[in-house]
Amino acid sequence: MDPILEKWLELHKRYLYTELPGLDYTVRSLAKHLGVSKMTIHRWIRGQGGPKPDKVALIKKLYNL
Repeated sequence: MDPILEKWLELHKRYLYTELPGLDYTVRSLAKHLGVSKMTIHRWIRGQGGPKPDKVALIKKLYNL
């Protein structure tokens, strides 16, 4: 799994049920921001492929990674 996606997944697990102003760590939110489906995010998490460099850059920017 891409290291940036791993960091997001850690944040996702930690903050999924926490209200943080301006931050949303749901799969749905990430998929929406990246312009991909939720299933694509789940595939990446399972190690079936991974985000392209432009998507990795967006993840880093969105979540300050």
